Amino acid sequence: MSADNCHPEKRGRADELLTTLSNPIRRETIHFFENYTEDPNSSLEELATHIADRIPAESRENLILKLPQMHLSKLQSRGWVSYDKQTGQIRYHGNEEAKQLLTDVRNMF
Repeated sequence: MSADNCHPEKRGRADELLTTLSNPIRRETIHFFENYTEDPNSSLEELATHIADRIPAESRENLILKLPQMHLSKLQSRGWVSYDKQTGQIRYHGNEEAKQLLTDVRNMF
């Protein structure tokens, strides 16, 4: 493999993306907005219900506690979502660079 294929200028962003996607709850959050709703807005309760249906080991009640502190905060710090703690509303922004970064990572192997 050529060193040119490693994209060193993108390495930090690729590492951040892979860390974000390393958790199944964060992946399901992104999957929900990308594939299950056309509305970029959702409530915490609606998202928790969806994830609990897809990951049976996670209860809806546990997700309502876990999502804001552990997952939405990380997604928010990385620009994927905005989360309003007062209202429990989530706004999905996505990540325009994600698809290309994942392609670049795949091409490294």
